[in-house]
Amino acid sequence: MNIYSIIKQLIKQISDSPENESIRELVPIDFILVYYTGTYIDPRNKKEFVIEWADEDNRIKQIQRYNKIVNVYNAEVESNENEFIKILPADQKVQIHSPSALGFNKPLEKFKPIPLWAFNCISRSLLGVKRKGSITINSKELYRMLFFEIKDKKTFVKRFNKTIFDHICKELHGAVDLGKYNEKSIWYTPSQLFQNWFYLEGIDHKSIQPLFKVASKKRGGRPKGFTKRTIDRYKKVYHQFENLKKKYPSKTKTELYELISTQDYDGITYTRKTIRNIIEEKKYNLKPHR
Repeated sequence: MNIYSIIKQLIKQISDSPENESIRELVPIDFILVYYTGTYIDPRNKKEFVIEWADEDNRIKQIQRYNKIVNVYNAEVESNENEFIKILPADQKVQIHSPSALGFNKPLEKFKPIPLWAFNCISRSLLGVKRKGSITINSKELYRMLFFEIKDKKTFVKRFNKTIFDHICKELHGAVDLGKYNEKSIWYTPSQLFQNWFYLEGIDHKSIQPLFKVASKKRGGRPKGFTKRTIDRYKKVYHQFENLKKKYPSKTKTELYELISTQDYDGITYTRKTIRNIIEEKKYNLKPHR
């Protein structure tokens, strides 16, 4: 699993700064809360309801059923948006022309799909400040570890922080090799915060097993070529692109890439730029080397 994809989920919700700068604001997690406890709104009639399920398979089916409704509804909203833009006065100042003032009553508000593999992380470092303390992680691999393998939230938190701390240490060791390790490093402050967290919890971080091993940063870099698992992910990206292209023929490639980047591919999410490279460079046709 790519731990950096999880770190990106964390920092995206912690900071509004660019990715390289927001890493400085990365903080340890203190508690885990269940995500699927709230009420949801049916976009078709705006009525609130609670999703209930009997087992894990049923949970997935219920969420997928709701997300299908949301995706169809959001597609209609996009069509409404295009229609609304066409009736705007020539000045094109959307902010001063409300839909109702122009006699446009079709829905323009989109709804968010429910993530399939979510849990909430609470950080004491973010409580009491303007940033929210709750951070949502969406990862099939971590979700299954938390609820079906480890099952103990406190143990999961220790191993979760250990995994991130190992990645931070790997980055700092790489900086040392390059002669660039100092307090200006974007990983320096997080390393202090995580080290302090283990100290204040009375935990020797060396005794904690990470959720999965973080590969060491070698001077020679990664072996060349792509793994079979990576190529399989690329193929799934391509198939998703083809499906969405048929489903939403009016969308541009950029819009499709943005939509695809919100999906999870065996525990990994890709940026819009990476999605574009996979599709346009036809990386899904590459042969795995390892």
